[in-house]
Amino acid sequence: MIGARFSLYPMRDTFVPVILEAVRDLEEFGVEAQVDDVSTCLLGEEPNIWEALRVAFGRAASSGSHVVLTATFSAGCPGEPDADCCVPRAYTGPSGGEEGWSPEAYHLGERVAAQFALYPLGVADYMETIYGEIEHARRSSLRVVGRHFCTHLYGRGDEIFQVLREAFGNARTRGTHIVMTATIAANSPTLSEAKVTETEDQAR
Repeated sequence: MIGARFSLYPMRDTFVPVILEAVRDLEEFGVEAQVDDVSTCLLGEEPNIWEALRVAFGRAASSGSHVVLTATFSAGCPGEPDADCCVPRAYTGPSGGEEGWSPEAYHLGERVAAQFALYPLGVADYMETIYGEIEHARRSSLRVVGRHFCTHLYGRGDEIFQVLREAFGNARTRGTHIVMTATIAANSPTLSEAKVTETEDQAR
């Protein structure tokens, strides 16, 4: 099992209904969902976590508002307070399940941007793991730009979520305690491929 804690930020005056709709009944996707006044924590198996998170983001993005989601993913944390939901265990990759995902998990937007950072903890060759996942992202159809302290992705929402899932999953095969942070935006008024300059492209 893994965990993800996320917060949603709809850029509109009537933001409350957007957030409440996004986190509505996420337990139906086979996860434990703990909603508080700051964030929502999802605990469960790998495919269920990603389905629930995609649904939450897709619901918010479908509002048409500029929406930002920030998330922290964790697997194998030895400091969990109450349970063994994230205890270190062997992992060989995504465990399937997406064939039966809700249609809501695919309504993620055509023009989405994301930034992510990967933290393989307790692994001596952690930089090799990080560089490997950046290169893996560059082999996708996404536009990938190096930024200070993170890697920036531009493209379709479903492709961005898939690259993030693969990065976290691949890192888990190389270490027992893995953390990843991600910020994902849809419907941004400034989101344009023209914003990525030739200089940034050359740095890829």
